Amino acid sequence: LNSPPPLPPRTVNDNLDISDILIKEVKALDPHAGVGPRGFKNHYLKSLEESHYEVEEACSAFSHYEDLTVLYLTDGMPRWLSRFMGGGMLNALAKEAPPQALIDLAATRRDPNESFAEVDARPSKAEDSDTSVACKALARLLTKPVRNAVKPEQLSVGVPGATTTMAIGIRERIEEAKKSGSPLLVVATDISNAHNEFCRERAQRSIMERADNDPSLTPLIRAHAVLADTNSPIFARDPSKHRPEFLCFSS
Repeated sequence: LNSPPPLPPRTVNDNLDISDILIKEVKALDPHAGVGPRGFKNHYLKSLEESHYEVEEACSAFSHYEDLTVLYLTDGMPRWLSRFMGGGMLNALAKEAPPQALIDLAATRRDPNESFAEVDARPSKAEDSDTSVACKALARLLTKPVRNAVKPEQLSVGVPGATTTMAIGIRERIEEAKKSGSPLLVVATDISNAHNEFCRERAQRSIMERADNDPSLTPLIRAHAVLADTNSPIFARDPSKHRPEFLCFSS
């Protein structure tokens, strides 16, 4: 946010209760999945929730993580700390599996740049599991109020490699035009890199305006202010070294 609007005073609607959702998201984690720049692996978080400890401090470890999650999503910690926690690894999100020639470059003796150019992939930021699970839990909590706010559009979540937006009723309009012979023009467009081209300041103001009419959207005000911060560090992997190399301050 270059010039973010001032956040409203905290109210009772700012209280965030995602404990049950958080536990479900942690249980659904793949213990063999990747890891972000801080080295916080999925099975670390699963162990905190699933293991049985004898030491009292260890038993309260997951509840401390829940408290930390609430602080992260409600702008309750210093921004420098939330930026650090929100950092991630630079990954290529491919819509389809890469060709065998790209997987085995040594055998094909092709120029790597030519092979990479054939892959339809977009850059993505892979965060550590503690913050990524926090964001998933928040998304679960706000799914219904957000869908109500963006009607008549409906987000279809779970499309392999992407997210599809569909205008409800478009098929009916086409069928109606065919039967009546009325002129109708339908244009298919593909928005490139839409995730990084929206105006964060306008989005923040719009969320605040919507939350005035729908208090269930209030948690999104502070969460967006933190998560849309453009200064989270991004790292790139270096196979010749044991830790990630700092790449840039841009999300």
